[in-house]
Parts: sequence; structure tokens; C-alpha cells
Amino acid sequence: MKTWKDNYDVTDPSKWSNISRSDINAVQMGSWITFKVKSYMNYALRSQDHSYVAEEALMGSPRSYYPRSSLMWRGTNKLPDSYVFNDAYRASLGFKCYQGLQGINYLKDSFSNRIQYSAIAVQDSFKNNYRESFSTYFRDYSMEYGSIQKLVGFEGYILVIFEHGIGIAVVNERVLAGTGDGEPVFINTKNVLPEELTIITDTYGT
Repeated sequence: MKTWKDNYDVTDPSKWSNISRSDINAVQMGSWITFKVKSYMNYALRSQDHSYVAEEALMGSPRSYYPRSSLMWRGTNKLPDSYVFNDAYRASLGFKCYQGLQGINYLKDSFSNRIQYSAIAVQDSFKNNYRESFSTYFRDYSMEYGSIQKLVGFEGYILVIFEHGIGIAVVNERVLAGTGDGEPVFINTKNVLPEELTIITDTYGT
């Protein structure tokens, strides 16, 4: 304990380098052995807890702690503390090594000609602002006339204005099944939008 006793001086930190770590760890029952370990985790770091998905969606914020998140009086901040350590601060490396190559164009997906629609609104059924959207409710159209610039509703049709043309799409198109009592009989299809647009003109556009 001599190195600790002789060199620990709060007013003179330059002496601290003379302190032996074994003197600090020495206790009457034995000694603490100090050694270095290289690891990709730092146990001194705490992070927010995103494991409670329903709770985060309801409250608008994950479980956190002070001072990571400031103290707030709102009810949405009255959540239990986060006990998660090192979430998103740790990473294990595999055997693969990727090298970036210069001068190669990057990939970019463009959905400028995609029309996405929602389910039919039901009156007095407030759900997701009266609209219910799904990831499969869309149609992609050709880039032959450029990208879509504007959609205009017109008597059950949609006018699709391209850069170099104008097309028309029938919404919830019906198919003629036959006639009965002198009147035509139509049946509804599952296609909200047609697979191909009817091009009105390829001369005018935006």
C-alpha cells in the first residue's frame, strides 16, 4: 500500500503515475488481478430500449433514462427506465471484407411511375384517417412517356399526366358478363387499376 499512500495527492496529479494498480486492488482477503480485455462491447454505455414496440407506438418514445433523455412532465414520458446496455453500440465482424470501388455508378430505385392506392373508405369508420393502405396496393407503369407528374380524377377515371403524354386509367373496372332483360350485366374485378394505361396523346404533357 506504500505507492498508494505516498503518491495519491489530489493537488498533484503528476504523482498518480507512480501508483501501482496492485496496491489499489489489495484487500485483506486477497488481491484483485487487473488485466486488459479487448472487446467490441463497452459496458459503460446505456441506450434506449426499443424492445417494447407496442408501448413505443402508443407513447411515441422508447424507454429511456436521464440524462440521455430530458425530464419531461408529459404523460408520454412517464415510462419505466431503460435497462438496456449497448444497444446498437456493439457489432461483430465476419470473415468477409468489402472494398469500395471508385468510379462505379450506384444503384438507385426509382418509383416515379408508381400509383399507390388505399382501401375504399367506409363511412363513420375512423381507422387510420379513414384510409387503410397496404404495401401491395400499387401499380407500376412504363417510363416510355417519362415520369408521372400529376393525377387528375375525372368521372370515375384517373387522368395520368406524364412528361411527354397523357394516359387514362379506369378505376375499379367492370367486365361485361352478358345481358339480362335488355340490360347489360357487369361483374367487378379485383383490379383497382388496370395493368396498362390507355394513352390519349403522346404529343402533349407537362
